[in-house]
Formats: sequence, structure tokens, C-alpha cells
Amino acid sequence: MPKDPATVKFLTANSSRLVRGPFCGAVKFNYPQENDGQITMPASAFVSAPDIVRMNEWFGSGGSAGRPVLVSQRVKDIVDRMKWRGLMFSPIEIVNE
Repeated sequence: MPKDPATVKFLTANSSRLVRGPFCGAVKFNYPQENDGQITMPASAFVSAPDIVRMNEWFGSGGSAGRPVLVSQRVKDIVDRMKWRGLMFSPIEIVNE
């Protein structure tokens, strides 16, 4: 449900389905804007983690929101070596606490 009263008023006046729901109610975050859009994660989050993990947090807006999948450098190297297509990689920043 939109939070801005002016937006709700506008959508209601136009009989938009965006104010009727259903709404999932999940909290969604914007992707980071600083640091070239890199997600920053603590190194401790990857202790004993597998090579492929899905984040618990949702990023994006509405139906286009998603949970990023993080892969290790090892997985990226395999994808590059095998020349698999259809995957896009963005680096994340891993910081030590």
C-alpha cells in the first residue's frame, strides 16, 4: 500500500488497483546507492556458508522486488570458464568487523 497520502488520493481518484491490494506486507529495501551500488556484508556472514546463498532481505519495489543470490568467486570462475550465458554478476564488498 502506498504510504504517501497524496499518492493514495491520486490512485483512489483514478480507481487504481494499486490501492485495493492484496499486499504482501514484506519489508523491502532500496539497493545501495553509495559505493557504486555495492552491497556490503560482514565477513562473519560467510563463515561455513555454501558457495551459493540467497539473502533473506528483499530489495526493490512491489512485484519487481527480489532477494539477491550471492555466489563465491569459485562459482563465478566456473561460469566464466564454461562460458555460460544469462548470468550477471555484481561485486559485493566484504568487510571485517
